[in-house]
Amino acid sequence: MVKIGKYEVNLDYYYYDNYVWVNRESDNEVEIGLTDYGQQMLKDIIDIEPPQKSQRFAEGTPFIQIESISKDFVLKSPLSCVVLEVNHAVVENPELLNEKPFQTWIVRAEVLDLSDFDKLMDGDDMADIIADEIGDEIEEIEFDEDAEFDYENELNFDSGDDYYGEYNDDEFYFYDEDEY
Repeated sequence: MVKIGKYEVNLDYYYYDNYVWVNRESDNEVEIGLTDYGQQMLKDIIDIEPPQKSQRFAEGTPFIQIESISKDFVLKSPLSCVVLEVNHAVVENPELLNEKPFQTWIVRAEVLDLSDFDKLMDGDDMADIIADEIGDEIEEIEFDEDAEFDYENELNFDSGDDYYGEYNDDEFYFYDEDEY
């Protein structure tokens, strides 16, 4: 897993676009879900309409309807597939997609055309796309998901840093905290 800015990318997964991840369970079986980037763009997810079991899809066709407080969005099928199973826990509690996007699959499917895997991005490609989208100033931060890391405190600037060192003191009004 890698964190780029505020977005996580699972390097072990494949990606169809910024919104859809694919976890290859076997040669022709996959789990499909919503990326961390996707859930953050959609904001609070309030409803999900998955496909039906045994339904067939061609790669790139409308697949899963997601409704959030900000907009409705249709995920496209990342592969030509037939739906094996729908995760009813996420249908009943769509907020799981916001809470744990990479642990919450929406659909398990059988891949009908294995060459479709060649069209997907790997985790490194997805990380590069997110980095490009949010800007060059963001550095990649790798972390172990089992390790405890306090991002808020570890990545804050020290308030004692002299951010105004290149300016003359008379350009800024510095006040004494005791005055207020």
